[in-house]
Amino acid sequence: MSWTEESPLELDAHNDASEPYELSESEVRFVTQTLPDMMGLTYGKPPLTLQRDVGGTRIESTGAAGTVILPTGRAVQLHPTAGVENFLYMWAYATGFDGHSLTELSIPTETGDMLLEIFARLFETELANLLRSGLQPAYHEESRLDDQPRGQLDLQRQIQQAPFGTNVAYRQRSLTYDTTLNKGIRRATEHLVQVLPSGILRDRLYSRLMTLRDYISETDVTAADMKTVEITRLSADAYHRLLPMVKSLLEWGFIGDIFSGRSNRGCALVVRMWKLHEAIVERAYERAANRFGLRTETQDRHSGFISGANFHVKPDIVIYDGSNPVAVLDAKWKNIDWKPENKQLYQLSAYIKILDTPGMLIYPDQSIPKTDFEVEESHALKATSVPLNESVESYEKFSSLIEKHATQSLRDLFATEADVSGSNIEYDF
Repeated sequence: MSWTEESPLELDAHNDASEPYELSESEVRFVTQTLPDMMGLTYGKPPLTLQRDVGGTRIESTGAAGTVILPTGRAVQLHPTAGVENFLYMWAYATGFDGHSLTELSIPTETGDMLLEIFARLFETELANLLRSGLQPAYHEESRLDDQPRGQLDLQRQIQQAPFGTNVAYRQRSLTYDTTLNKGIRRATEHLVQVLPSGILRDRLYSRLMTLRDYISETDVTAADMKTVEITRLSADAYHRLLPMVKSLLEWGFIGDIFSGRSNRGCALVVRMWKLHEAIVERAYERAANRFGLRTETQDRHSGFISGANFHVKPDIVIYDGSNPVAVLDAKWKNIDWKPENKQLYQLSAYIKILDTPGMLIYPDQSIPKTDFEVEESHALKATSVPLNESVESYEKFSSLIEKHATQSLRDLFATEADVSGSNIEYDF
């Protein structure tokens, strides 16, 4: 099979492998060193790995969806197992994006379109709406020294520079478009322009980017910066819809200098599916727990169970009845054979013993023949999978399906725990 700049290599996002290809030194270095470094991977697998084989090197996917463009210009498209439409539903559910608008915007998902082109259409539609309604500025205040003050007197600074200073210290407020959100929108647009192939969609986004450059300074913004952004009710609807997209795009990829070309650097926008799965599980089981009158804590730190050691654990989700833990849940982005792996069972068993509760492993959509276990005949340990791949007609049906499954699996866990431990657990709604 030919793999050129015009004909990208296509892989399933989850544990797929290509035929052997000859890779240049720059391509190997990009996949094995540059890509993990730029994504800040201190642990876990990068989006692609390489495996030497007869006739060349196989490129293997590790559970990330999106697009990777190598320094030579050759691209690798990583397709989500659930399909593009379900991926958009998954992303909307995980990020809190207004999923109803996916139907309203009628974003086409033709077979063969790469994930980022579909996502870019959604982004471009909302960016165009924002630019039509107008970017929103904010007041910026700075302290100045001048012999002709044009603002409110800055007494503290004036006292500090007296009696030697001849200028007057004052504070001046001015409107600026250089807000964190606007800068994030510009940076996210740059990400998409760099990774998209040439065509009408990229041209439209490039045109929007030129408009943004007229108003917004080129300042580096990160996904961490976007976590502090708050949108008021007075903000345009497009801002509400763009914020989760901007957060995702800044988290997904990295970018070089967009105006120096991409042929000698390489770039990528990839979604780590395990993070998306974890976010979906957290939201679905929070809502399910609330139906039982319970609450959840994510990444809740527990320590003090090993004397003389500074050791703690942070399960993905702990469900509480008041201040008492009643269940511990662990999300796993894994395909398994007929039962969970032993190391996953050991890990959750440790959580169960520490918290003295039942526990559940939660996998992506798959058949799990063996799902019921016991920990020292005192607590239930179950495994379940979230129906992410099921074909549905709308985002509303997708979110309803996910939450119904979460609710039923909790009900089953509590019922099994009552049988195993002999406790009188009565959580229902």
